[in-house]
Amino acid sequence: MSDFEAKRVALAAPPLLKHELMKALSVAVKRRRISSEDAVLAWNAFMELGILFEDPDQMGASVMTLSSLPGVTAYDASYVTLADCLGCPFYTLDKKLVAALRPHTDCVRLVSEYPGV
Repeated sequence: MSDFEAKRVALAAPPLLKHELMKALSVAVKRRRISSEDAVLAWNAFMELGILFEDPDQMGASVMTLSSLPGVTAYDASYVTLADCLGCPFYTLDKKLVAALRPHTDCVRLVSEYPGV
């Protein structure tokens, strides 16, 4: 996170990340884990992070191809395909996802492989 805060790296995600967070916040409010006011604060803080939301037109075919692999969801494939399109690495804690995708793309890496971790 310090590299992001120092603006040495940028964060990018497919637009579906916004929908995933909206759903998570909505569920948290409905289950009374957080107040609706806190959900709005969390949403605003998230939007202020400056994440680059990208949705390249050519992603569909690659998402479908990668998500047909065992252990790879369409959600996972969306993030990996975006990283591939942007020519940057995709870091994850999911060892099974890395094992499933490494033979198919070189952009997938474990967080432990991030320089300085």
